[in-house]
Amino acid sequence: MKITIDGQEIQVNDPNDNIVEIAAYNGIGIPAPCYRTNRKHGCCNGCVISVDSEQTYACVTKPAENMVIEVNTPELRDIRKKNLALYKEAIETGIKLACDCGDGCDDDCGCGEGCGCG
Repeated sequence: MKITIDGQEIQVNDPNDNIVEIAAYNGIGIPAPCYRTNRKHGCCNGCVISVDSEQTYACVTKPAENMVIEVNTPELRDIRKKNLALYKEAIETGIKLACDCGDGCDDDCGCGEGCGCG
């Protein structure tokens, strides 16, 4: 299957990989500190991307044929900067954030200290 990230056509070898992983394999960095730390879905929201003009998160997004992804736009960089500042503050102060763990939160969510999982 082929996808496009920031205008670069990419051949996806494993459709079970998420966009954070696929981008990394191809030299494209997407900030995802809670995912990279725990190798699970997170709540830092640092991996915000645009897929076919809709915002979503790279750690919970699997590839689909001909998917068009934007990572490095001024708007997405601004959103990431704000989201990661909130995540950092949440960890430092103990505030719990809303979380998108894909299939729902449980003890295995792995979101880290800033997550609002029960």
